[in-house]
Amino acid sequence: MEAVNEETNDFTRRGLWLYLLTGLRKNELLTAKWEYIDWNRKELRLPDTKSGKVHYLPLSEAVISLLEDVPRIKGNPYILPGLKEDPHLVNIDQPWQRTRVRASIKIWSKHEVTTELIAELHEKLEVRPPSGKQRKPLALNYP
Repeated sequence: MEAVNEETNDFTRRGLWLYLLTGLRKNELLTAKWEYIDWNRKELRLPDTKSGKVHYLPLSEAVISLLEDVPRIKGNPYILPGLKEDPHLVNIDQPWQRTRVRASIKIWSKHEVTTELIAELHEKLEVRPPSGKQRKPLALNYP
């Protein structure tokens, strides 16, 4: 997954990793705030989900480590702050497509990441891969 690390913007690169490691929907990730993280319980509270219900996402050690390394911007509550005047990143589609091209992956939309690709990523990160092709956050499959 060197292709992800080649993304030049620090917050965008971290956003792509969080996107891959959590299975969150794009909007859930981009609008996540620091106050939503419960560091003791190792979970992320998602108050504004597509279903309209609050959701609690368990965070793997890989995600916790990544989050601990994200710089905080004074006065900005978002985990992934915007590049200009925007309070948070508003889109990661172009970086995602650049990453896909760099990785020479012909079909890799955010909704079509195969179990094999996820398993390969998890193997490199030394975490247990998910079983089946369920639409649930990957973090739920971690020990």
